[in-house]
Order: sequence, then C-alpha cells, then structure tokens
Amino acid sequence: MDIDTRPETLTRDSLIRLSEVSRHTGLRSSAIYQRVKDGTFPAPFKLGSQTSAWKWGEVLDWIRSRPRVEPKAERGAA
Repeated sequence: MDIDTRPETLTRDSLIRLSEVSRHTGLRSSAIYQRVKDGTFPAPFKLGSQTSAWKWGEVLDWIRSRPRVEPKAERGAA
C-alpha cells in the first residue's frame, strides 16, 4: 500500500520515513543522520528496533529555517 506523502496531504504530526525526509530536504541519509548527531536537524522517533520516522512538522520547520539563496543579478545590471 502506498501512502500519500505529498506536502499538501501531510499534517504537522504525520510521520515520514527516511526516504521521504531525504526527498523533501534534498539531503542524503548520511547527511541527515550527521545533522541529527550534531543537533542541527530534528531527531527521528524510534518506531521499532530497526524503524524510525520523523514528524513532518519538525522537518518542515527545519526546511523553512534554511536561508534562501537569492539569484545573482545579471551582469551589467545597474
């Protein structure tokens, strides 16, 4: 059974797995776990001995906290 994990279908309390966290953030799993270890990314919830998930609201807050990269002005523009 496929679960719909499009952002518009998730609530802040929805739990998403690592593959979805990676898809939404653009980070690889190793980068996600390193940031969790560093305390700069939300920690997952243990659902079982080998299963973890993240709260969508916490991941979304992290995404929104990232600085935006402004497009560079075109050359020659005053």
